[in-house]
Amino acid sequence: MLLKSNLAQVISIFVSCAEEDTEFLQGLERQLSSLIREGLVKCYNRYGLAPGMEWREKAKEHLTAADIILLLVSPFFVASDYCYREEAVFAMALHNSGKTRVVPVIVRPLE
Repeated sequence: MLLKSNLAQVISIFVSCAEEDTEFLQGLERQLSSLIREGLVKCYNRYGLAPGMEWREKAKEHLTAADIILLLVSPFFVASDYCYREEAVFAMALHNSGKTRVVPVIVRPLE
């Protein structure tokens, strides 16, 4: 059953994580599933993009349009040049300009 939202718009969430941490991404999506089903939020990440498409461009589009960006931080995330340079740095620039909110979520211990 689809419930009608009182929100003026759907909240767009982009989740950035390292490939080794996709289990946490899947868990987060399970937790958000009722909000997604009710049409309150849309959740995007680079792993959900169709094969064959220019995934870097599409991921950047979703990242740019996101209301909230979640960074699933772990040693793998920190070590990933792509996660750091392409997503986290860009996300923080959007956050600092007031265009979005970035929320780091520590999923594995790190120093």
